[in-house]
Amino acid sequence: MLVPGTPAQVVYADSDEHTEEGHITESAEVRVAMVQKRLRKAQALRKEITPPLVFPGTEEEVYVISWGSTLGLVREAVELLRVKGRKIGSIHFTDVFPLNEDCLPPHIIKNARLIAVEQNATGQFAQLLKAETGIAVKDMILKYDGRPFTPGYLLNEIEGCMRK
Repeated sequence: MLVPGTPAQVVYADSDEHTEEGHITESAEVRVAMVQKRLRKAQALRKEITPPLVFPGTEEEVYVISWGSTLGLVREAVELLRVKGRKIGSIHFTDVFPLNEDCLPPHIIKNARLIAVEQNATGQFAQLLKAETGIAVKDMILKYDGRPFTPGYLLNEIEGCMRK
């Protein structure tokens, strides 16, 4: 096998595109048609994606953004903070891709502080949210030690972000 950049050699790279019937092809025309078909599907998905769950409404000062299995514990931490008189809510995404540019109400984007809660080291969803919608998350609470969040831990971390 040739390595790209080998002098005096030509390396051809092809894809494993398939026809409508599922047969492998190297046809450029079929490739273009299939890519366009997938792009149309992505546009259709954007129209059908489930909007995030906003709790309790759109008038809070701070929102904790979550996705996946963190819904219950984020809600519990937010409710505990609300009992303390904090103007805080949560935004939970069940569908994470593709995202619509208007996935959050404009009032939230303009006026609220956003804190992402994720169980990974890099804030993957916050990065995706910014890349797809332009919505930047100010703070991230990341946990990647293999153990789940607890409501008490999360409550302390959220309060720490709010003191900044």
